[in-house]
Amino acid sequence: MAKALREIKEHLSMVDVVLETCDARILESSRNPELNHLIGVKPRILLLAKADLADPAVTDEWISLCRRKNLIAMACDTTRRGSLTALIKTITGLSQEKTDRAMARGRIFRPVRVMVTGIPNTGKSTLINTLCGRKLVQTADKPGVTKQLN
Repeated sequence: MAKALREIKEHLSMVDVVLETCDARILESSRNPELNHLIGVKPRILLLAKADLADPAVTDEWISLCRRKNLIAMACDTTRRGSLTALIKTITGLSQEKTDRAMARGRIFRPVRVMVTGIPNTGKSTLINTLCGRKLVQTADKPGVTKQLN
């Protein structure tokens, strides 16, 4: 975990939005509290992954609680691309200011840079594979399978 936190700190200045994944079934225990200190004011989305396996009423309560704490939270099934449409729109909206500034300076296209972070087995690799539309990173039902930065 210490190595991951060090790498997050190193690369944080290069990203527009931080996407923190957690398990919708066990929200609080599937988050690393150190991320709050590292991320600071960088735009962040808390993604309650595996929402299809969680109780919808409890998930809605968690989302409401997060919003009261001024944290953008969304629930989704990371295995289905169609359920990620709202997530993509939110990411685009949070990075719009940087994109507009780049366009004002004459840059025609500027990709949005997103850091996907979270503790092991919260759906990071599955999310990346679903967003890319292909198996880019290996997934498994055990921790420590994906160890490299992409």
